Amino acid sequence: MFARFEKRPAFCSYSVRCIDWKGTTGQRDGWLASGNEKGLVGLTYTTEDISNTSFSDHGDEETPRVALPSRTNFNLREHTKEVTLVRWNKSQQHHRLTTCDSSGSIVVWMPYDGRWTIELVNNRGLGTAVSEFQWSRDGGRALIAYTDGYVLVGSVHGHRLWSNYLTVAAFAGTAGVRNDETKLLAATWSPDDQYIVVANTAGELIKLDSQNHGRVVSINEVMVGRLRAAPTDQIVCLHWNRHPIGSGTRSRLTVYTSHGLLAMFTRCSDPVPVVTQSEVVDGSTAWCVDCSVLAVAGYWKNTAVCAVRFFNTRLKPLYSVVLNSEYCITSVCWGLADSRLFVAAGHEIHTADVSKTSLPSLQDLSQHTVADNIDNEEDALSLPLPTSLKHQLKPCFYRTIQGFDPETMDQFAFTASPPGNGQRLFCTMVCHSDDPHIARRRSVATSHFTRYTLYIEYLGGLVPILKGRRTNRLKPTFSISLAKRQPTRRKPTRRTPLTESTRSHESILSSDGALSSGEEVEQSSSTTSSITPETSHVRLDSILRPDDTQSLSDFIDPSSRTLVGDPLVVVTSNVACTKFKIQGLGTKVSQHLGSIVYKPSLLHLHPRKIAVLLPNPDHQMTGDFDQVAETTASELGDELEDDDDDGEKAIVSPTTSIAHQYAGRNLELGDALRAQRYDCAGSNLLVPGSSETEGEVLVMHNRTPIWNSQSQVYQLDFGGRVTQESAKNFQLELDGQQVLQFGRIGVNAYTLDFQFPFSPLQAFSLAMANLTQRLK
Repeated sequence: MFARFEKRPAFCSYSVRCIDWKGTTGQRDGWLASGNEKGLVGLTYTTEDISNTSFSDHGDEETPRVALPSRTNFNLREHTKEVTLVRWNKSQQHHRLTTCDSSGSIVVWMPYDGRWTIELVNNRGLGTAVSEFQWSRDGGRALIAYTDGYVLVGSVHGHRLWSNYLTVAAFAGTAGVRNDETKLLAATWSPDDQYIVVANTAGELIKLDSQNHGRVVSINEVMVGRLRAAPTDQIVCLHWNRHPIGSGTRSRLTVYTSHGLLAMFTRCSDPVPVVTQSEVVDGSTAWCVDCSVLAVAGYWKNTAVCAVRFFNTRLKPLYSVVLNSEYCITSVCWGLADSRLFVAAGHEIHTADVSKTSLPSLQDLSQHTVADNIDNEEDALSLPLPTSLKHQLKPCFYRTIQGFDPETMDQFAFTASPPGNGQRLFCTMVCHSDDPHIARRRSVATSHFTRYTLYIEYLGGLVPILKGRRTNRLKPTFSISLAKRQPTRRKPTRRTPLTESTRSHESILSSDGALSSGEEVEQSSSTTSSITPETSHVRLDSILRPDDTQSLSDFIDPSSRTLVGDPLVVVTSNVACTKFKIQGLGTKVSQHLGSIVYKPSLLHLHPRKIAVLLPNPDHQMTGDFDQVAETTASELGDELEDDDDDGEKAIVSPTTSIAHQYAGRNLELGDALRAQRYDCAGSNLLVPGSSETEGEVLVMHNRTPIWNSQSQVYQLDFGGRVTQESAKNFQLELDGQQVLQFGRIGVNAYTLDFQFPFSPLQAFSLAMANLTQRLK
C-alpha cells in the first residue's frame, strides 16, 4: 500500500468542520461537500482525470482538456450556526445532501434544474445538537440521533416513521453507569438496515430494532470499563465496514475513541472485540467503499504532528503518512473509487492519492521527490532535464479538487482576463465604510460606502481577489487594485467532541446587512419601485433573529482589505453620473476597458436602462475605442430615448416553486418543517471565438424586468442568487444570452456573476459604478 498527499491543499477562508463525498455513476468524478464554522456549506467538483488543469491557463492549447460542469462550486447558505455534519444520500435514486449545525437545525438539499434547492428543514427548537445523521443503505430512510438521547427515523420524503427517547429512567438498573449528563455520541445503521447501534458517553453500545419502533434489543458494556480507566476518553466514531449483502463476508463494527483506541466487534453484542491502539488521537475514521482499509486521521500520540494511518480488516497497520498542516484534523472521507482520501484540517482540505494494492515505481518516487523541492510547474521547465522528463512532472502538480482557486493562480492574470473554457465566475461583493458607526447601521446609503472588495466563492468560503476605493464623492471616481490574499493563520488547540465549548456563529449575512441565510433563498418585501427576484416567498426577518448585529465585514480577514501594489484600473464618470469610463493604468492593463451608459427613468417610476460597451477580447482594436464608444453611446442614447417605457406592464405570475409540489402533503420530519425553493444561477455560456462575439466593440443591454401586478414590483429571475429587492439589481445580455448579473443580498453585500467577455476587473468596475448614489 502507498499514499501520498497532493502538493497543494485546497484552502477555505473559514475553518472546515466536516466533509463528505459522493461520486457520479462511474465514480471517477463527483462532488465534495464541506461545512464550516460560519454556517456555510460548500459543494466542490472533484475529478481524478489528470488532464484537468487549473482554470488560470486561459486557453492553453497545448494542455489537453476534458469536459467540466459549467459550475464547479456552490456556496449554500441556510444555517446560522457552525455546520457540524454533512451527509450525502449515497443511493443513486435519491440524490440529496443533508447538513446539520450546532443548534440542531437539519437541512435537506436536492438538485433541481441545475440548481440546489432546500427540500426540507427540521429544527426541534430545543437547541440540542445532532450527534449523527445517516442515510440507510437503500437511501429510503434517515437516522437522526440527538445528544440528549432522542433518536428519530424518517423517510426520504420527510415522514416520521418512529422515534425513541433514550432517557436514564428507561434503563434503570441495567448498567448503573448512566446519569443526567449521559449523552449520545454516535449512531449507525446495521449493514442490513434492520437495527441501529448508538453509543453514549458511558461507553455503552445500545442496539435498537429499527423494525419495531426503536425498541432496545441489547446493551453491550464492554467499552465501559476501558473508558472508566481514562475519564477523558470518549467514543468519537462508530462505523460498520458494510460488505455487500450476499457476499459471504461478515461486516464488523468499528469503535474509535478520542485517545486512539480501536475496537472491532463481529456483532453488536460481541463480548470479546479485537482491541488495538491506533497511536492516533483526537481524530476521525472512515472505511473505504470496498471495506478493505480503515483510515484513521489525527494527531500522533503525545505529539503535535498530524498523521493518517491505514489498517486492514483485522486492525493491522498497513501504512502511515504524515500530514503537513498546522491545524487539527476535523474530518476524513474517501472518494473517487477509493483512489483518494480527503482530510479536513482547519482551513485546508488535503487530498491523498491512495494505492491499496501496489507500490509506486522508482520513477514515480523520483518525480514526486523533485516536485516536492520546487514551487510550481514553471520551475520544472527550468530544470536541466530532458523535455520528456519535464512533462512527466506535470501530474505532480494536478489537483483533484477543482474550481477557481486564486491561491494557486497568477492573481493579476486571473483578474485581467475573461474566464476561459466556457466557465462562469460566481462572486460576492462587499461594501465597507471608513466610519465604523455607519458600518454598523441596519440601513446604509450607498454614498457612505468608500471601499469595496470582490470575493470569489470557493469551497464554502470567500477568497478576496480585488479591492476598490472611491476617491471622489462629488464626481464618482474609483480605483481598483489587487486584494491581499494571505489569511491569518493561528495554531488551534486540540479539541474533543464534548469538551470543547461550541461557539455560536452567526450566518454569513445577518439582519443588519450581511449575508442572508440560504445561499440563494429568495426574499421579498413591500417596496414597489425596485427589482425583485422571482418567486419571493420568505421574509428575511422570519429567518434571522432580532439580536443579530454582525455584518459580513465581521467575518472577513482584515488582511484581505489591504491593497496590493499600484491601482490597476480607474473608473471615472460625468457630473450627471450617466456615463462611466473604465481605463487601465500602467503597461500591463489595456488603456481602454469599457464604457457604461445609463438612462434613468423620469421620477424613477420605471427601471433604468443600461448599455455597456467593451472591447472584444477576440479582436485587436484597430480604431480609437473612445471615439467608437462616443459614437455608439450617442446612438444608444437616442435608442434608449426612443425605447422609453410606454406605461404598459406585462402581467406574469411567479415561477412555480418546489414548495408547491409538497402542498397538502403531511411533512412530519420534526416539529418545524418547511419546503422552499432554492436556486442557483444557470445560463448558456458564450465562449471566445463564437459567432456572437464578432466585431471590435461588444454592446450589451440590461434585460427588461417584468411587472408583477400581484406583488406590485418589477421582477427578474436571478436564479435565486439575489435575495433582496433593489433598484440596483440588473442583468446584462449579449445577443440574447445573459453574461452578467448583479443583485443585492444584504445591506452591504451583493452577488456578482459573470462570464466571457467580462474580466473580473471589468465586472467589478461595472458593479461599483452601479452603486453610485445618483443612479436610480
